[in-house]
Amino acid sequence: MLRKCIVLAVILAMIFSLSACDLVPTKAPTEPATPGATPTTTEELKAIKITAYELAEEYEVNEIAADHKYKNHILTTVGKIVSISRDPQTGKAYVSLSTGASHYSLGSEVIRCFFTDEAELLNFAVGEEIIIKGKCLGKEKKEKGTSFPILLENCSLVEQSEFEVVDWKITHRPKRWLELEISFTKFGYSLDYFLENPEGTEIEGEAGYHAEQFYEYTCADTEGKAYFELRGIPPGSRQYKLLVKDSKGKVVATKTFSFSGASPRIEVVDYKFYVLKGREGWSKKPGEPWMPPPGFCCLYEITFEIKNSGDLPLYIPGAKLLILVNDQSYLYGFPDLELWPGEQGIFKASTGGANYGLWFSSSGEQELILRFIGFMDDTDRAVYSMNAPITVPEKPLED
Repeated sequence: MLRKCIVLAVILAMIFSLSACDLVPTKAPTEPATPGATPTTTEELKAIKITAYELAEEYEVNEIAADHKYKNHILTTVGKIVSISRDPQTGKAYVSLSTGASHYSLGSEVIRCFFTDEAELLNFAVGEEIIIKGKCLGKEKKEKGTSFPILLENCSLVEQSEFEVVDWKITHRPKRWLELEISFTKFGYSLDYFLENPEGTEIEGEAGYHAEQFYEYTCADTEGKAYFELRGIPPGSRQYKLLVKDSKGKVVATKTFSFSGASPRIEVVDYKFYVLKGREGWSKKPGEPWMPPPGFCCLYEITFEIKNSGDLPLYIPGAKLLILVNDQSYLYGFPDLELWPGEQGIFKASTGGANYGLWFSSSGEQELILRFIGFMDDTDRAVYSMNAPITVPEKPLED
């Protein structure tokens, strides 16, 4: 019995001795980190969006400060392709980017992006814009006194541009139609801007005003404005849809705008008649102006007030007023018609030169049709049409 106890004690002592020497592990060992590798952190999963133009500019101003902000971080950047090639030493596929600040020049390499899957580059060509996501390595010093472009590794392709409307308003420039001005932010490819009117027609917009000079936005721009002409929005609720497209015609973003339009209200405040003392009869000699027979009333001047009770401006540059009554018509031109919401104005039209005025064969209530036509509208299509009642007197002032 004593010998069994001694043997058991010896065995237990050997077990404790082996455990102390780590020969009997108590749990699975931790996998050692790869030498030189930086562990992936939550911050790396959040890509910093910055254009090639902005990134190159920050490195040019202060390389040390730029390294602190971007080195070892995941970036999403956009620029114009300068070259697509492979590194001669490693065989890795890469894309060289310029800032993309001009539509008309290729520019020089500022960023070199090494791709994990070179198949992503098969459908791209030099001169095109591209959006890339990858890890920034900063500027690699190749030789003393020289510096490579900014390097990105483990890159992949990002297909979708980003666009967001920040604000919009109705405005106009001198001698132009009303415009819808849209302020926006963007990131990615160059975009085209269209406004779909209620009839389904797309109006192409102008984008890129800076210091009164027009230039096209590129992938280097992250904010801007687009302008669309609004030619005489009639009363009543109407919807316009903004369509933002990339260079391939793919719709990137949409936004709907609802306009109730200008709502002009007209009131005739004064008008003048006279009876022309002309010859009897309706006939006239060739070359002579036509005249109504004596006793007919002729309207030769009308004054009316227009009030815009809508929520959009009434703006017709170089407007023409077409007056219609009893199969007669008179076209009168006057300066720009401009009334902002809540405003009212007094306008006067003289019809004396229209065959001695617009004539009436009987007295009493009559109704004029007033059609406003924009001077810049080549179709002579009525922008606004309104009815105006008048009373023809029995004994107008004689001429």
